[in-house]
Amino acid sequence: MGNPSPSSSFLHRLPSNAIVPEGLKGKPLKTIWQPDALPDEPEVYTGRQREFLIAQEDWCGIDGGKGSGKTDLLIMNALRPENVNNPRWLGVIFRREYKRLAEPIARAQYWLRQLSYYGATWRGAPNYEFVFPSGARLAFHNCERLGDEEQYQGWQISTLMFDQLEEFLEPQFNYLVMQNRPADASLKATVRWTANPWGVGRTWVKRRFIDNKPAGKHTLTVKVDGKTYVKTYRRVFATVFDNPALRNNQDYLATLAMESNEALRRAMMEGDWDAQPGGFFEQFDAGASLIEPFEIPLEWRLVAGLDPGWAEPLSCSLMARDLNGNVYIISTYYQGKRSPEAHAVGVKEHITHCPFTRGRQPETIASGHDAWAKKDRYAIRADDRTLNDIFSAEGVYLERATLDRHHGWAALKSLLPGKLFIFKHLNNPVVEQMAGVMTDENDINDIQGHGNDASVEDHALDCVRYGNMALYSVAQPPPTPTWEDEWAKAIGKGNGNGHGWQPGRG
Repeated sequence: MGNPSPSSSFLHRLPSNAIVPEGLKGKPLKTIWQPDALPDEPEVYTGRQREFLIAQEDWCGIDGGKGSGKTDLLIMNALRPENVNNPRWLGVIFRREYKRLAEPIARAQYWLRQLSYYGATWRGAPNYEFVFPSGARLAFHNCERLGDEEQYQGWQISTLMFDQLEEFLEPQFNYLVMQNRPADASLKATVRWTANPWGVGRTWVKRRFIDNKPAGKHTLTVKVDGKTYVKTYRRVFATVFDNPALRNNQDYLATLAMESNEALRRAMMEGDWDAQPGGFFEQFDAGASLIEPFEIPLEWRLVAGLDPGWAEPLSCSLMARDLNGNVYIISTYYQGKRSPEAHAVGVKEHITHCPFTRGRQPETIASGHDAWAKKDRYAIRADDRTLNDIFSAEGVYLERATLDRHHGWAALKSLLPGKLFIFKHLNNPVVEQMAGVMTDENDINDIQGHGNDASVEDHALDCVRYGNMALYSVAQPPPTPTWEDEWAKAIGKGNGNGHGWQPGRG
């Protein structure tokens, strides 16, 4: 971008209303960026970066290895004269997490300082957008939690862009695509994204846009009520070797090459989507599984699964099974940085205040066995009370869950697809972990890390596994509180076996 010569590509032309600084009027402007080549190199007409920028398809994604210049491409894709000169154009670059927006914003600010003749004005919080003299806008937003995407209902986003699509959940993508529509008939609605072969959304991105779709043009079709609808899609594959700014940077190339995990190295350096183990729940379709909440009938079985978590979040999911064997995850308590006493109160309130069960008590609360651990690395209280003791004193009675991992995961997988349903907006940790957890490379019947890897967040999955196994066991009624239990609750004591305070225990 920079040289306004008529013979140059559209990427180098000035917008018609550009305000050229006095000192530059009548002079050729210096190229500050171009695809597939450094600014002082000859223009390239066949590179991967250029292919992305000149794509005419409705949807276009550039995927592959780390360092291919994907974020800059999104920004340059947005800064087209036909966009910034149209007062009704709105382009939005989405990142999943708010804190990760800082990078694309900083890059856009850098390039627009170089392109001062664009006259863009930055508006910070809460807008986070550049406004051009025409009124056109380039905005930056995030959708950190499932459901955040709904705040964009009714937007007219002409150019919808996802930076790192693999960070998003499929329902978020589906919802935001519905807002991809032009406010002006002269504008073309387009979707552009970047993606790498890892992340919470890796499985669905691979399924929809990578598998059986080699680099090039594709047609996406769907038939509804006998009518066929079509979107054109182009997949552009690129690695660090397609980025002129890094392909000769030996220090950075060495950094990628020295990754000790062979699968991760191939994913980062070569963009290999098959290098890493696949998603453990490959048949999980969040879009199909998520449903609107409803009141659970009294004749359906109702249980809860609980993963103590300890130093990590404690997770507890209410679950039901209907008369046809379908399983419903109703709501999930998922909290960290709380005392055991606070967790006991929180779980009790979560159960008794659930409007979809009318506060009905579950037949069992199947818990990980750490809740009974004492005087070892799991001990949590100086007075030797376990988590089970503390929960029992609050009137929340736990039972030991079936821990067999292989059978537990197999039982959960057997519900996919079509027999596992999740209430919308009430179980976000479950959805994210089910969508993102990988298969362990040494054991295809277990998740990555076997539950011992602190970097793998699986607490919500564990409590769902416990609850699902409980749904298929013989129903056990919760213990009937005795007068000792009621007295223990009143004075905050416990006898260590889950049945309240007894004389002599102080």
